Amino acid sequence: ETNGTGSRHPTRRRTRTAKPPKTRLMAPGIGPNDERRTTMNPALHFVFERRSVRTYQPRDVPAEAVRDLLEAAMAAPSACCTDPWEFIVVRNAASRQRIADALPNGAFLAQAPVGIVVCGNLQRAHAGSCPT
Repeated sequence: ETNGTGSRHPTRRRTRTAKPPKTRLMAPGIGPNDERRTTMNPALHFVFERRSVRTYQPRDVPAEAVRDLLEAAMAAPSACCTDPWEFIVVRNAASRQRIADALPNGAFLAQAPVGIVVCGNLQRAHAGSCPT
């Protein structure tokens, strides 16, 4: 015979202390009722709430905003601190259209007010050794 808690010991009852609930976030592709949904650190909210935007407002992006984005991108770590990337800001509509035409899934780039091309520099990535 059990005591209603699943325990066979008749006098022992399980007690739980109330804990504040953690924010429940979902990984991409996991719905709110999916059993794979897990409790995540609320500080990671921005990671799981990100989305891709494929339609844009027809207005200019201020140079300060582009600079802030580039500074954030350049602050990313790289192996041996080589920073093997280069960024090209493309504001010219004809240039964005040519790039979009060359990309299999890049049609949305032609409609964006500005594009940023990220280039990997393999020579810089593989040059030299890490400082000790």
